[in-house]
Amino acid sequence: MAPGTTVTARAGLVEALGVAARESGRARLAILGEWLALRLNRGRLGLTEYFDYRLHMRDAAFETKAAFGGWRAQHALEECLVDQYSRMLTLDKVTAQLLLQGLSVPMPELLAVYSHAPRPGPFERIRTAAEMSRFLASTARFPLYFKAAFGVKGKGNLSVVEGDASGVRTRSGERMSVEQLLARLEPRAGLGWMVQRELSAHREIAARCGERVSGVRVNVFLSNEGPRLLRATWKINVVGDSDNFDAGRSGNLVAAVDLANGTVTRVVTGLGSQQRELSAHPVSGAQLLGFVIPHWQELVRLVESTAGAFPGFICQGWDVALCDQGPVVLEVNDFGDLDLVQVAHGTGFLDARFMELLRGRDLERLFLGPRAPTWRSKKTGRLGKRAAHWPW
Repeated sequence: MAPGTTVTARAGLVEALGVAARESGRARLAILGEWLALRLNRGRLGLTEYFDYRLHMRDAAFETKAAFGGWRAQHALEECLVDQYSRMLTLDKVTAQLLLQGLSVPMPELLAVYSHAPRPGPFERIRTAAEMSRFLASTARFPLYFKAAFGVKGKGNLSVVEGDASGVRTRSGERMSVEQLLARLEPRAGLGWMVQRELSAHREIAARCGERVSGVRVNVFLSNEGPRLLRATWKINVVGDSDNFDAGRSGNLVAAVDLANGTVTRVVTGLGSQQRELSAHPVSGAQLLGFVIPHWQELVRLVESTAGAFPGFICQGWDVALCDQGPVVLEVNDFGDLDLVQVAHGTGFLDARFMELLRGRDLERLFLGPRAPTWRSKKTGRLGKRAAHWPW
């Protein structure tokens, strides 16, 4: 990191510390002391993360705050919980979709894949501009959703409402020739781009949030006794072609959902000093707090019954759209993001129940222990991070 960048970063943290002291009425040293104790605890929180979660404002027991995990804790959890041998099953979304379709799991209709390398499967294969023109003119059924097979937080995904052999028009009104479209897709064309039939939100959700999908993230843990649902978070689409929260930068909202009945219990926008709790959608004005997600019990049964398809992912994050015909799986993450869940719920992910589940899989000591591979698992005999979750 350049020296100037370091000075800027430090100046930003000093300013944030001053804001936190004024907001909370607490001394700066008291805030720093509490943060340092949390930094050394299981959540490994950075100072910026401490402010992002507004822990300086919470009149809560230390153990409650210690349940919040930062990026360092997430990295350690992924080392413990995600099989290295299984990661490609979710890193490549084409593979994941074909696997789930083989299990008769409802998925968006996959019409084509644009890729330089041939991808086998029951879809049209597009490799050139001429083939894309032919697809748009003859096979495509609009609206379409272009989704990167190797994607990050929905960035670059594209909603297309109409097109022909000459080009397309996106939902935002932008017009592109076929050549411009392919240039837009090119940076991540290695594993290809999925061309799906775009989904429409359930009519009750559309009335509140618009027709673009606002999916639900469901976290599920594969315990020795079977799948255990941990949290449900509604990702509420406000802008763009994706419902991703992107650490508060996207302008979208996140909401906590009661696992028992699908009721929205908390709605949040932004992080840190910009964070606000809302009760209504900022565009439609429709009430969100207290809204019951449609087809909730179907969604729960779908995730519980399908989680075992990925035995290498001990703590999974399922993204599910709610449509008029029922829940439709968008994708499964090998872990998911701690910040999304913790911001929405206002509570830490690493709570007593989660730590007990880790303990049940003989993983708590591996997560809490030193990063150096000095501890040997009694179950597998493996050292350090868990590369596989089954005995040899």
